[in-house]
Amino acid sequence: MRIGVAGKLSRDWLPPTAARRRSPTESPLARRESGLVPVIAKQLIFRYRVDARDRLVFVDPLWLAFARENGAADLTEQRVIGRSLWDFVADAETIRLYRELHARVRGCGAPAVVSFRCDSPRLQRDMRLTICPEPAGALRYESVIVQVTPRTPLRVLDPSVQRTRATLTLCSGCKCALVEPTGWLDAEQTTAKLRSLRASAMPLLQYWMCPNCTAGIEAAPIADAALDVS
Repeated sequence: MRIGVAGKLSRDWLPPTAARRRSPTESPLARRESGLVPVIAKQLIFRYRVDARDRLVFVDPLWLAFARENGAADLTEQRVIGRSLWDFVADAETIRLYRELHARVRGCGAPAVVSFRCDSPRLQRDMRLTICPEPAGALRYESVIVQVTPRTPLRVLDPSVQRTRATLTLCSGCKCALVEPTGWLDAEQTTAKLRSLRASAMPLLQYWMCPNCTAGIEAAPIADAALDVS
């Protein structure tokens, strides 16, 4: 289980499914997302903060609710506060890129904006992250859902399916997969490729950053002002 630096909550933070029957006890957060409300990007803002040493010092209730919705009830405020952000990031390349971005934000004193994907088997979720500088070297992470697109469930992203000993590298940013010798393929193309191989079980997932997402983070724009949360 990990906390993606881009605001992702996952096993690799795989979010709630959209095309499912609502239960009487389903939470408001799950109902709002499964309904694909057009104004969802303005309604849901997931926030957490790190101090000057990149230790988590705050996670908001919506962030914690999102964790519970995704089967991560163990990620409580008591268990994450005080720990390094990097304890929850799976791959060294993502850590390197975001450490460099932290240095840029702290150095210039202005927010940086990064686009990323936080997909589930049934949803393609496009998100936007703003990293805002705060006093004493602290940083505030604010992620918003820009667009949610339902799709046919993708087994490769389903944490409940049987896995082989083989591994498949997913990009932490865009969720493309590295399929040799073809290169980086999107999730749908990856599923089609695995289907063509008649794979009954899915490979284990490991994470890295694809060249496009690496370039995007290295050139992440510095905003004129912090994210408007009014």
